[in-house]
Amino acid sequence: VNCGVGHVGNIAVDRAGTRMAVSGDGGRVAWFDIRETYRPLDGINLGMPVCRLALSQMNTLAVSGDSKLLLFNDFDSYFMKHRARGRINSLEFCAHEDILAVGHSTGVSYLVVPGSGDPVYDAAEA
Repeated sequence: VNCGVGHVGNIAVDRAGTRMAVSGDGGRVAWFDIRETYRPLDGINLGMPVCRLALSQMNTLAVSGDSKLLLFNDFDSYFMKHRARGRINSLEFCAHEDILAVGHSTGVSYLVVPGSGDPVYDAAEA
């Protein structure tokens, strides 16, 4: 699959298993339909090297580059920016919560990201 992002650095797949976000060289993030066609849906050039990707239950995409963090709502344009105290090493959304854990070189930060967690707990899914 030609991702149009150069060397693939990070991959995040939505929980339905139908869409995938891929980051690569040059700060490009692309979204793909992975059901059958693997065709690109959209992409954006962020102008910064992308270090980490994380995708929430409600398809909020967190993209980090060095100490910068951008949040995209449902694979659309970004709606929130944040600068961490140090270089971001890891990103993880908390299940069923509107919380994003950001691990960076000086510790851990927790951000409230409205609408990122699924408010309905499904015991059959666990």
